[in-house]
Amino acid sequence: MLFNVVSSSGIDKQALSINTEGNIGIGTTNPSAILDINSPISTQGRYSSQKWSAGNPGYSLTLQTIWNNSGINQEFIQRYNGIDYTSLAFFQGKIGIGTTKPDEKLTVNGKIHAQEVRIDLAYPMTVPDYVFANDYKLKSLQEVEEFIKQNSHLPEVPSAKEIEKNGLMLAEMNMSLLKKIEELTLYSIEQNKEIQKQNNKILILEEKVKKIESTKL
Repeated sequence: MLFNVVSSSGIDKQALSINTEGNIGIGTTNPSAILDINSPISTQGRYSSQKWSAGNPGYSLTLQTIWNNSGINQEFIQRYNGIDYTSLAFFQGKIGIGTTKPDEKLTVNGKIHAQEVRIDLAYPMTVPDYVFANDYKLKSLQEVEEFIKQNSHLPEVPSAKEIEKNGLMLAEMNMSLLKKIEELTLYSIEQNKEIQKQNNKILILEEKVKKIESTKL
């Protein structure tokens, strides 16, 4: 079933179609989904294919199709108080929020509010529990001190300049910080052992002093 309209130039144009499967098509005579909307594009440019509004010209949501040298991509444009904002973009298989050209599967230009974030570690990244292995070579505190003096940051932790240039890789940074916490725990354990040795020596010396003082009496 086809529904046509007459354009301002007097030419019949197909506006709506319904096939035998009950699918509805707009701009297509053979809809392949429950609602199939086809916006023919003949040349490169930006086209508004769908628009949702509540009757107020200052508020609307428009789906735009962009055809340029990067390919054919889509953006949802939100109009708020008469100003257009790109709220969601699809670019070469990537999704962008607040950006028109996402460079990862999901790129967000702004803050993210969530109850929890789960990160799957990418191979070959591992949880640094190997720090507790007997054959792990823990740097001495003197070596760490020398490194800090020369580089102004912890070993195996990116510097401020590197983070400013490359961004902060959350999984890598968390593993690096966990490694430093585990190493710090080992340092604390060793220091505690040394303190215990010192205390034992002090106790022995105190006992010796007591014996000497008792013999003088």
